Amino acid sequence: MKREKPDKGPAYSAIAARLQAEIASGLYPPGTALPTQRDLATQLGVNVSTILRAYQELQARGLVMGKKRLGTIVASQSFSPPETAAGTAELADLTYNSPPVSDFILAYAAELARIGSDPRFKEVENYSSLNGSLWARAAGCQWMAEAGFATTPDRVVVTSGAQHGLFTALATFIKPGDVVMTDRLTYFGLRALAATLQFSLLCVDSDEQGLIPDAIEALCRNHRMAALFVVPTLHNPTAKTLDAERRARIASLAQTFDFIVVEDDVYSLLAENGLRPISSMCPERAFYITTASKALAPSLCLGYLVAPADHIGIAAESARLTGSMSTPVSALIMSRWIEDGTARRLLEANRREVNKRQVMVAEVFSGLDYQSAPYSMFLWLRLPQPWRALDFAASCRRRGVKILPSPDFAADNKEIEQAIRINISGSITMERLRQALETIRSLCEDRPRAVHGSV
Repeated sequence: MKREKPDKGPAYSAIAARLQAEIASGLYPPGTALPTQRDLATQLGVNVSTILRAYQELQARGLVMGKKRLGTIVASQSFSPPETAAGTAELADLTYNSPPVSDFILAYAAELARIGSDPRFKEVENYSSLNGSLWARAAGCQWMAEAGFATTPDRVVVTSGAQHGLFTALATFIKPGDVVMTDRLTYFGLRALAATLQFSLLCVDSDEQGLIPDAIEALCRNHRMAALFVVPTLHNPTAKTLDAERRARIASLAQTFDFIVVEDDVYSLLAENGLRPISSMCPERAFYITTASKALAPSLCLGYLVAPADHIGIAAESARLTGSMSTPVSALIMSRWIEDGTARRLLEANRREVNKRQVMVAEVFSGLDYQSAPYSMFLWLRLPQPWRALDFAASCRRRGVKILPSPDFAADNKEIEQAIRINISGSITMERLRQALETIRSLCEDRPRAVHGSV
């Protein structure tokens, strides 16, 4: 059936709604496969990541499931999620990592009234240089120095966020057929980029402390590796943090086996654990990525990418070729805030609020098997038997709570732990968050049930 590209609202949401209607109509009976993500993306003229997000939405609703070698299969008991018990109650969406404090919007409004007097403001009407204005890159260096990474403006590209930074880094050096190492549970955007840039993912074993350096070395001795993607602080989704010894070992392995470290370090300023980024130990073999979105607000759409000296020119060109030039006004506002201390003040407010929410999590989830940290915006909850993550997510959704199940983060088809990622920040109130957490807690203490009807 020919589909037209949706033109209203988020593309992934419209695509998911249309597929749900087609499943309900019988176009895709239970047990049949949906089109592959790549085929549907080509048909609709959208990114593969958009289709991935739409399929994840259908999984969360219990409409489909992922099957090894078979693709995305329509579930045998597909259903449309009903309204919550209150009838019109708002869905508690615990899937997004964003700062919880509203101080940002007040500071932003005040800054807009003052910014016109800044001599740099006249530059915002023009395109910036390939890698961003010098003053924006200098401010980025100051911001990254607080995370323990010292660099210079000539090594920095100002991006429109961490995802743009990740795409830019990989597009700089990756070739079709290359192999990139990553955790078995990893950032789902990396999988979409693997399909887009045509590289393969090879998973590295982890333990309770994160990536195991010996496992990286074993892979490198048997395969030619182009890169390692790593989130060293508050790993997404498991909230693990690599210690200083493992970071140093990874930096050493990158030099020994000649692979690039792509370090996604967006949470380090929230954690403030004093650990040096891996990139600071092997700067000529590493791309370092950070953003203002996690520390301050997603709407800034601003990030910083540090590239090795012999890659910076291509990285700047790659950033511009994507059409995702950083917003000049956001770059100027962030630069002013870094310079006058506003960024630090907003960061501290978010840290305090996240910590307060973590205290509540410890109270509500006492006795449950979860992993997090005092200043983490999310947690990783391992589910009790016999719960399966996709079933649990569907049950949560029917009770008005939206979370992400572990299969959404799987980088290969091997068995993974049955767990869910729960975000505790964002605009949700403390009261509503507590209600959502208590709903999740009660499900953990219950048993899996049929989606509808009797067991």
